[in-house]
Amino acid sequence: MNKFTTSLMSLALAASFAGVQTVQAEEKAATAAPAPAQAAAAPAALAPVRSLNKAPTDTWPAWKEFRKSALEKGRVIDRSDDRLITTSEGQSYGMFFALVANDRPSFDAMWQWTVANLCEGDCGKTRMAWLWGASESVKDAKNPVKWGVIDSNNATDADLWIAYSLLEAADRWENPKYRDDAMALLERVKQDVRVVRGLGAVLLPANVGFEKNGNVVLNPSYYPISVLKRLEAVDPLWREVRWGSMRALLRSAESGLSPDWVAFGQRWGTRNRDESSEGSWNAIRVYLWAGMMPQDDPDAIRLRDLLSPMVDVTRARYLTPVSTDTAAFTVSQKGPLAFGACVLPWVRDERVGAYIRTSLSTMALTGEDYYRSVLVMFGMGFDEGRFAFGHDGRLIIKGD
Repeated sequence: MNKFTTSLMSLALAASFAGVQTVQAEEKAATAAPAPAQAAAAPAALAPVRSLNKAPTDTWPAWKEFRKSALEKGRVIDRSDDRLITTSEGQSYGMFFALVANDRPSFDAMWQWTVANLCEGDCGKTRMAWLWGASESVKDAKNPVKWGVIDSNNATDADLWIAYSLLEAADRWENPKYRDDAMALLERVKQDVRVVRGLGAVLLPANVGFEKNGNVVLNPSYYPISVLKRLEAVDPLWREVRWGSMRALLRSAESGLSPDWVAFGQRWGTRNRDESSEGSWNAIRVYLWAGMMPQDDPDAIRLRDLLSPMVDVTRARYLTPVSTDTAAFTVSQKGPLAFGACVLPWVRDERVGAYIRTSLSTMALTGEDYYRSVLVMFGMGFDEGRFAFGHDGRLIIKGD
């Protein structure tokens, strides 16, 4: 892969230097002594929201397009995989988009399918499996294909997004059963929270496979701060997880570029540099989640200050790189258009934002291109004002 350093340095190093120094100081302080204990406050009261029960339904053309190609009998199908897989991530994003579009039939179908097929009928008792599909390629199968769970490990980011959508749906559609389901799911997810010296409470990416030789391996893109703020209203534990998640986000992106994965010593909180420093298809969501936060939110201000190098590169090139090296401070030459959707919230009022918007407007949203499509729906949906997130993490829907 051809990489360059000089232009990125000139574009972003000065802007990020102060933020890098702050993060390095935090890391030094955090590893010197345990984080002070903070008293858990009572859950915050949320303002009432507009009911969608009598509002126009199925209001989002992009969701209709994606649904036609990707949604089948309640499951979001990633057709780019020959096994025609469904992931808990796909279900979580689909439920969120359906809520934004006021498409309750699709929302219910996805949740019911998820419970029946990924949780063995009860997401409060059984961890949500992250991967379901055919046992082999459906194109090359010589014997009858077996369908079912391929990997029973969970993906905690999907767990959080589904709980979030259920909580918001309970108020928007005035159905307390959604809230009960969300609370049962969150009780299960809490079992994957760990306390790491220097970070505090953080959520493992999954229950199995991310505690190795005294280290915890984390995925920064699994920490959408707005979602965690909303969860604080039902359980103060999630405030502690938000604090730990912010520390993980800041310390993992010490160069101003976020990695896909990062490892910290669970006992001493030191950064394990053996983990890959690449940031790509996972990390791009870090910029997306941060960009959709209210701009005057204190957490958003810190993240925007630190993560600006990726946005500066996009401003200069009108293209977002597909890969970064957070240790070497280098970036690849070009990424897919969908990556531009993830920085669009940062540059929506700029000339480069208009260029990204125009480029994305003709992109097909399909199950054959599942991941790119969902990134575009997040970025473009936010850009169009179809949804936003409040300071308390509440979902704001067009028409509120």
